[in-house]
Amino acid sequence: MTAFKEQYSKEIHNQEIKSNKRTLKGFMWLFGLLFLIWLFTMEGLFVVDAHIMTMAFIITAAVCVPVAIIGIRNKLGAGWIKYYFLISICAVSGIVAALLSFHATFVYVLPLLFAIQYKNKKILWFTYILDIVVMAFSMLFGFYYGLCDLNVILASNHTREWYIENSMNGYLTMQMYENPVANILIYGEVPRAGILLVFTVMLKYTIMSCHDDEVRIAELTYRMDTDGLTGIASKDKFDDLAQKYYPYVKHVSVIFWDIDNLKNINDEYGHDAGNKAVQVLAAIMFGKTNERIKAFRYGSDEFIMIVENPDATETQTIIETVRKELSRENLGFDISATVGCATGKGNEINKLVKMADALMYNNKIQNKGDSCLLYTSDAAD
Repeated sequence: MTAFKEQYSKEIHNQEIKSNKRTLKGFMWLFGLLFLIWLFTMEGLFVVDAHIMTMAFIITAAVCVPVAIIGIRNKLGAGWIKYYFLISICAVSGIVAALLSFHATFVYVLPLLFAIQYKNKKILWFTYILDIVVMAFSMLFGFYYGLCDLNVILASNHTREWYIENSMNGYLTMQMYENPVANILIYGEVPRAGILLVFTVMLKYTIMSCHDDEVRIAELTYRMDTDGLTGIASKDKFDDLAQKYYPYVKHVSVIFWDIDNLKNINDEYGHDAGNKAVQVLAAIMFGKTNERIKAFRYGSDEFIMIVENPDATETQTIIETVRKELSRENLGFDISATVGCATGKGNEINKLVKMADALMYNNKIQNKGDSCLLYTSDAAD
């Protein structure tokens, strides 16, 4: 399970980078939308105060510049990036809502939609709290400097100050609160925060359910694809790749290892010692794996390593390195492995495995297991 947790943590990190990339794309889409709205406003297509729209666009552009720089430099793996992105999107939402008021009614939902892709309830609650704090300041700022909500019924695009001035000149005779801050926070902020709370709770249930399902699927897949004793890939995983992946690789080298005298080790030192010998060889092989090199437990004491598109000396280097590391192991008994190798086309992977197995067996019956001699059969055209 330790190997699974390490692999899972690595995958979570990769998923976070992908989420940061999606957030970055979302920023660009939002900025592009605001640019179009600003452009149409300047052309007189939208009934929005041009000065206020320009102010919203400029401030949003200023917030987006650092975000764009992070994306250009491709620094998306740091843990703080997601928090910076979410703080920035909350700031943009607050700016847009403050200045455009009823034109941007649902903009406060955007930060939550950005947050759910991280599939982390702490991040979701962080965004919610930040969102309602920004919303309070946004509503207060928007009340004094943004578009007035009266524009909805009066078909205008004025600010609160315009209505106050005209009210004083006798055009409007309605009563206005001298200190509206409390009213805004109680009757504006609280209901909206409550709605966002319900929205956040439902999002939390949704993402956590999906997250738990993904963890279970990942663990089941890991158990199916991984050998329980050694932690390297299983024969079932090899069979799957041999059918779906390796036939499309141009050339491969198959290295076939067989632990010498494993039965004697089990009989003389016990099965725990035999298991330890198997684990040691597997660990050494795993240390040589990367995106092109994969290791599999093929049988009880048999292992194979597949090297994709190897260079002229790569396979021999791997074998010699494994041999040296295995010879340095101090388990209280001697441990060695016999090896055979075959090189050819990826679409002949099963044939190459059989060839490497036969060469390994030939090496074993000649008592050359300790030398780990390399036998190569080139099946390529």
